[in-house]
Amino acid sequence: MTCIMEIIDLDCSILRKQIRRQETVMQKDIYIWGAGKYGDMAYFCYRDECNILGYIDSMPEKCGTLKNGILIYAPDIL
Repeated sequence: MTCIMEIIDLDCSILRKQIRRQETVMQKDIYIWGAGKYGDMAYFCYRDECNILGYIDSMPEKCGTLKNGILIYAPDIL
């Protein structure tokens, strides 16, 4: 488990550096594609830098529910 957390921390660190380099991305409204473990990684990496409007997931049973207090939408909203 520690190894996975180290990878997540490293990935978040890399993503944050990229966001800081691209100031136009900061405080942008975004949607996260996927409400699984990678969606969680994206949420924890971007939550301080971006306004997360929702998750988009193709699994019908997830759509309309909340994850991290954010609504999960079906892909047809795009």
